[in-house]
Amino acid sequence: MTCDDQLGMIYFQEGNIVHAEAGHLEGESAFYHIMRWQGGEFTVVRNQTALRETIKRGWQSLLLESMRRVDEASDLAKVEAKHARVIRQNKLRAQLNPIMKSQGVEHGFLHNKEGFILLYRGKLAKQTDAISSLGNQMADCVKDLEKTLNFLNGGAPEFWEFQLKKGIVVSCKIPDEEAYLTVLGSKKARSKEIRNAIRSCIPGIKELL
Repeated sequence: MTCDDQLGMIYFQEGNIVHAEAGHLEGESAFYHIMRWQGGEFTVVRNQTALRETIKRGWQSLLLESMRRVDEASDLAKVEAKHARVIRQNKLRAQLNPIMKSQGVEHGFLHNKEGFILLYRGKLAKQTDAISSLGNQMADCVKDLEKTLNFLNGGAPEFWEFQLKKGIVVSCKIPDEEAYLTVLGSKKARSKEIRNAIRSCIPGIKELL
């Protein structure tokens, strides 16, 4: 699940909620945090098992408790939190300016390993389904690349580039974060310019994540 620049994951097992993650939170705290989000998008990932079980309550009890907490939350706190997220999101968007100004760049986005889009800029800005699909495709690409590199004892990918018949793909892992910055460009894109722009953006992006 995503809301603005926030990412959350809720794991189900046999109809029960067994684990939740949101930022540095996990368990019930993460679940209640996610349930306070105003709007957002979600993606269902099947056949993915939680590494640990941190929630023992039944889902009915969890929902009732989350509703109680939402009711108790002050309107002022909600406004302040939303304002802070908007500022953070705008700062992240601004970090991508050098990349988006590079010749031939069509898409620039932040995503995690599971394919959740944290931030998107480009030609698909108003096409949420297409953006979600793009994130899933990049997640599959990262996983396949990791398998290949692990087989070759090369370790996890940190920075990679693909020269395609119709364009270019350049991607970089954000240091110490489970997030990636990926840029897609047309035939006119200049790989050196994009690589330099990405390297200049990474410190600012890392500070905001």
